Amino acid sequence: MECSHDSVAEWLLASGGPIIRYRVATELLADRGDIDRLQLRRDLLACPEVKRWLANLGQGPIHHSCDASAENSLGKLLEYGVATGMADVDEKVRPFFNQYGDFDDALVLTPFLVRAGHSRHPIVAEWFTRRMAALHRTAQRGAFDFYVAEADAAAVPKAWRGKPIYRAEFNPVGADFPLPTCFDFYALAYWPKYDPAANRMIEDIVRFISDPAFQSTVGGYIWDRGLRRCYAAGRTFLACVAPERLVLFLELGARFAAARTAPWFKAGLAQLEGYRTPQGRYRFPSELLKETADSYYLYAGAHMGLGENRKQAQALEIESTFRMMKITSLMHQDIS
Repeated sequence: MECSHDSVAEWLLASGGPIIRYRVATELLADRGDIDRLQLRRDLLACPEVKRWLANLGQGPIHHSCDASAENSLGKLLEYGVATGMADVDEKVRPFFNQYGDFDDALVLTPFLVRAGHSRHPIVAEWFTRRMAALHRTAQRGAFDFYVAEADAAAVPKAWRGKPIYRAEFNPVGADFPLPTCFDFYALAYWPKYDPAANRMIEDIVRFISDPAFQSTVGGYIWDRGLRRCYAAGRTFLACVAPERLVLFLELGARFAAARTAPWFKAGLAQLEGYRTPQGRYRFPSELLKETADSYYLYAGAHMGLGENRKQAQALEIESTFRMMKITSLMHQDIS
């Protein structure tokens, strides 16, 4: 049975909790004038789940698996529809701008600050622009020979010999031709599309990311020659789709023409279509919408819940249906 976009959205609005209702009203039914969005926003901010994650924000390190880390708490609040100008988010986010002296912190923070509404902040904009230019060099080069050849690996410390070691120029965190990371993919997806030249560069980068040669890479280790050691930076770190973050990556990829035509995107979308119910809604397996305490939001797709009580029969169907509607609505947006 086929159901219209609006009828399914109305079902979500009637069946979902405060997080789903707010996101449906502001993202799927944004043109409707008969919805009291101010009340829905008040309901959202009064939600215990939202309050819990607001309390976590600013209480932990930048990059960590704990719920209080910046990447998890800010990422989770953004999934809930909370952004700049709401509650005390701006006050809690302000110290993050002082962390941009550290490349790793900036890499992790940028995607979430962009999505939160801070793309025009001079520190964020300058960092993103430089990173985008570096990623575009990688895309234009179009090479996929990322790893040190066995013949050139004699100087690799013994503990890491035989493992895939990134060539120096492809170091994901600071080389001339850095490999795109999952943090980059997220930032590119939420960067506002107001500059046609930047839009073209971003599409080029996503086309590189979507190439089967990139998506099939094994991931490897960064070789620090000065310290004579290697650091893990595998597929999880790179912008590579994985089962545990399939829904998250499809929602990111739906924003790009280059991704929509890619094999990884088409296969993922077809998989989700297989979970359509006779009522025209969706019910994904729970492992595609995990909610796991003290685990990584972006690395592991571990914070994909949207506040529904998973003990209730309809919870997974509500969240799955919203996710699929969000993906398909993004696919119908103009990307010029």
